[in-house]
Amino acid sequence: MSRLAVAQRGTPLRDRSARPAGPLRMTVILDGARPCGVLTAGDLSRALAVAMLGEVPDRSAGTETVPPFLREGETR
Repeated sequence: MSRLAVAQRGTPLRDRSARPAGPLRMTVILDGARPCGVLTAGDLSRALAVAMLGEVPDRSAGTETVPPFLREGETR
């Protein structure tokens, strides 16, 4: 059974203690934009993309640090 950790804004999405051979651990960032517990496939997809880049989303300006081609509904 896998679990999604919950963290506050500014917490790195990538678990630096995860070993390369082990599973990727994901963290869900609560930004208060939606009711608690509401996650979409796009949320998880963007979180995974950001984690793969080793970055932290910056939502202070209403934007995320995700390249445009990784945003939901956009293609390269």
